[in-house]
Amino acid sequence: MSERRDPFLNLSPDPGWLPFTLPFAIGTDRFERVDTRAESIRMRFFEKPLDHSLAGWVWFGDLVAGPPGHAHGGCQAFALDEAMGAAAWLAGRPSVAGELNIKLFEMVPLHAAIGIEASITLIDGKKATVVSKILDFSGKVYARGEATFVQLSKTRILELLAKQGVSQEEVARYFERMGRERN
Repeated sequence: MSERRDPFLNLSPDPGWLPFTLPFAIGTDRFERVDTRAESIRMRFFEKPLDHSLAGWVWFGDLVAGPPGHAHGGCQAFALDEAMGAAAWLAGRPSVAGELNIKLFEMVPLHAAIGIEASITLIDGKKATVVSKILDFSGKVYARGEATFVQLSKTRILELLAKQGVSQEEVARYFERMGRERN
């Protein structure tokens, strides 16, 4: 049996990675508020400032087991999708997935902090192609994702967030901050 330990202990940033929080409790931010004793999924994402891509760690527990001792493929797909969506928002492109493709190459072991990366590879109008991968310390790729994310208009974001009780001022601050950081 795998050694039990707090999954967040091994999810700290590598040198040069910067912490970031997505706005409005979307994406990775929701994982900061969950019960860390649960044996499900833990993710921490960071910005790589040189290219504004995303890097981080994912940890799979017993509640998301597929094959004995390994993560369920659907949970790997979930982690890759979260990373790609976070990468789009991090790049100042508030988006939703329009198409999602996942390839699973190797089984991902449970109870191990394993790397996850995502970056935008192409922008075409409101669409962005985003790629992601789950990989180990040696660079071995366990799973890869590629998706088309469609950028939401500011009006649509305001509509969606108003239903969640997010103020227009908070949304305006997000767009103002993203405009400053990306200009």
